[in-house]
Amino acid sequence: MNICIVVPSSGYLLQAGVRIRYERISTQLLKQDVTLNFKVIDDFVGSTDFKDDIYIISKVYDFRAVILAVEISSAGKLVGPDLFDDYFSNLEDFRFTRLRKWLSELAKFSNFALCSTTKIKSRLESYFDDVPMHVLNDPADIEPEELQEVLALVDTKQSEFALNQELRVLWFGIGDNPHFDVGIQDLVRYAPQVLRKLKKAFPNIKLTLLTNHRALTVDAYEMLKRLPIEYDLQFWTEEKESLLLGESTVTLLPVNFQNFSKVKSFNRAVTALAKGSQVLSLGYDLYEQLHSIIYRNVEELIVHLTSSSLKFSLENEDLIKSLFAEFASASNETCNLINFLKQLGPSTARVDDSVKLINLGSNLDKKLYKFAINYSWVCVSSPALGKQANYVFSIVHDKDGKLSVTIGKGAQKLLLDIQNRTDRLVSSKPIQDKLQLSDGLENIFSSGENSFFYSNLYKQSLAATESVIDGFFKRYILLNAETSKSFFAY
Repeated sequence: MNICIVVPSSGYLLQAGVRIRYERISTQLLKQDVTLNFKVIDDFVGSTDFKDDIYIISKVYDFRAVILAVEISSAGKLVGPDLFDDYFSNLEDFRFTRLRKWLSELAKFSNFALCSTTKIKSRLESYFDDVPMHVLNDPADIEPEELQEVLALVDTKQSEFALNQELRVLWFGIGDNPHFDVGIQDLVRYAPQVLRKLKKAFPNIKLTLLTNHRALTVDAYEMLKRLPIEYDLQFWTEEKESLLLGESTVTLLPVNFQNFSKVKSFNRAVTALAKGSQVLSLGYDLYEQLHSIIYRNVEELIVHLTSSSLKFSLENEDLIKSLFAEFASASNETCNLINFLKQLGPSTARVDDSVKLINLGSNLDKKLYKFAINYSWVCVSSPALGKQANYVFSIVHDKDGKLSVTIGKGAQKLLLDIQNRTDRLVSSKPIQDKLQLSDGLENIFSSGENSFFYSNLYKQSLAATESVIDGFFKRYILLNAETSKSFFAY
């Protein structure tokens, strides 16, 4: 079995999430004769020679991924998304309407969906109807049977702490997010009181913050002034993360109560524990299922540090191994994933004899336009967009209130090619440069000053587009893309 992870860019491959989620299971996959490779979506240049068996779409949040899913599924291969950020469940957040539209369209052509947690799976089930879904936990970088060495390190750390009373505390992670108040904001929201108590109990406390350079804005430095103790600030690298976790006594993991944060994986807690650091969870109780080996109460942590009876230690070795096997074992996650994928039936979708149409929405995305052309899709310009181009089927709302269709030369050729290949008419109307419509479709739009161009722009334009297409084409597949981030796109 060959699995291809479709990614948005080559830079994405350098992110920690790729290492944690995919690279940690790649070795285990090879042991079961399953290969894992990565391919940037830009590198799919119209080829329908899909050599891999399964395609997993990872964070390609644009409609090229939907076109690709249709093509992969039509080629008889399996395709589906891997979902580990929740931009989709809050239907009232207009910022993510475009992403909700993306997932709705992608789900129609998915054979499966992977999720990073049971919480995000339950939130997104409504998008997938009967499509099988599977939870793939983020694994640790060691197996449960290898934890004894880590727990021995914990004992060594505790002995050193008992001797010199130096408490090393670490906070690590991405410090910002373009859409949500997380990272550094979580730290300054939940950590100050905890740090005061730790400082009172253990005056010789060393706090280290490890985060990304982009997060350290002027505002971020101002927020960090709220921390009650001095700190050492370092820029994140994989090597520094491993080193500092290995040296720290306690790792702080604050989580806020936003829906986006409440469905995150156990990754950071598991990563800290696997390096021999105690975990103090603050704010939202994200790591509830790990309560028996992490801390929620700073007073309890202080008592256990003082008495050298820590939760994450050799005393609880069997329990720790059991929880890692359940939530963070690369070998177990790999076996579960392979079993899930093997149970999927073959893809039966075929669109060879259909006209493939993609409605470009209210903004012409050049990458999407080019990608669609490479796969012989006809791009549709709705009345809201009003664009005319070589491969565009353009629906125009004239000043006199009439609707007309302009078909670019490239689009005409694609339609005629399909007609010749299938030996059947693709359209009930002539395929020509311009066609005046007289079906009364202009009545779809409201009248008066507050008409098409000002009110309900998107809904009216979509209704007109779908009506024209339904009356024009005999057999077709239509994707409704939305690439604009403007208010009127929603």
